[in-house]
Amino acid sequence: MLALTNTGTSQYRQAEFTVHYQPSERADLNITYVWSRARGDLNALSDTFVPVEAPVIRPNAYGIASSDIPHRVLAGGIVHLPWWKLSVAPIADVHSGFPYSRLMFCRTT
Repeated sequence: MLALTNTGTSQYRQAEFTVHYQPSERADLNITYVWSRARGDLNALSDTFVPVEAPVIRPNAYGIASSDIPHRVLAGGIVHLPWWKLSVAPIADVHSGFPYSRLMFCRTT
């Protein structure tokens, strides 16, 4: 018989600094720096309950979480163009932690 208990812990700390700048009536710019630290148990549930008859349950380990992003800079803004009531809202996300991923979003209203 195998008994599993939940004695896991996790911890998240964050500090954020934001600067807002409005160079003109038609434009806004926001730049945010976020420092964070995510720590927790490293044994995930998906590692424990694998589709085999005898799962391997390792001793618990505590450390930096896989979702940790220690340094992050977000820059974004909105520019109201004079044509057709059109607005452009670019955003940039530069961070450490996760591997590089190129993903673009397009939204129309």
